Amino acid sequence: MGDARNTIGDLESYLFDLFPAEHCEPWDLCGLSVGDSRSPVTGVAIALDPYVATIEEAAAQGCNVLLTHHPVYIEPPERFVDSGHGGIDSASRVIAALRNDIALIAMHTNLDRSTVAKEALLATFGLEYDGDLTSEPGGLPSFGCLGIPPAGASVTLEDLADTCAESYGVIPRVWGSRTAALSSVAIANGSSSSLLDDIVGSGADCVVTGELSFHRAGELAAAGICIIELGHDVSEFPLLWCLKRAVEASDGFGDRVRMLGPDIYWWQPRMVNR
Repeated sequence: MGDARNTIGDLESYLFDLFPAEHCEPWDLCGLSVGDSRSPVTGVAIALDPYVATIEEAAAQGCNVLLTHHPVYIEPPERFVDSGHGGIDSASRVIAALRNDIALIAMHTNLDRSTVAKEALLATFGLEYDGDLTSEPGGLPSFGCLGIPPAGASVTLEDLADTCAESYGVIPRVWGSRTAALSSVAIANGSSSSLLDDIVGSGADCVVTGELSFHRAGELAAAGICIIELGHDVSEFPLLWCLKRAVEASDGFGDRVRMLGPDIYWWQPRMVNR
């Protein structure tokens, strides 16, 4: 796909061709946030977040670009000083990137809005696309989408929860009757508390999401909408494969991609049926 390109700036431009910068939320920090855009790309590591350990692993893998879904920060830190506390703050992450000669690129809300992200998420649930979840001003693509079971298929809440558990390797938290029949499912990766009105207005029987606050979840349950909560991180793992495939499709970078698995993520012990 396209011409051979080899600089960090070329990679950023290529990704913005696929996931346009104008589709980012105004508050978001997408694209290159740390690094020299003129430097050649030696390798691209892909992860959910640019933690210090992830930055160091990217360097160990021979990569000088860490491509993540979440930006290194949303609000810039007041000081770029290494805290010395294991790099839990964004300033320490930036310093780690500079120290290891790692450029940081994020594709965040622009990726969330993309068709390929929605298709990837729907595929993990065995559902088919049935429209967007939100209506955005100015013709922007929406956050989230609606999925329906394949023609002739009958899906209950327990069926869908089992599919989620198998696809994502986690035990999701579920609200609603096990036997509830699902005809329309809202898909909202990450945090979906801000999409509550859209979920209720969509007519969906269920929402599959990364996380909801307790009170927001209670409001949806009161409205008769079932909930499957996967965990913010887990719900966005399919987006990392979207980024991997996107980079691999480029003539300039496709042979230099490394996927870095998460070292830390939420998990839950198995629950006894009640």
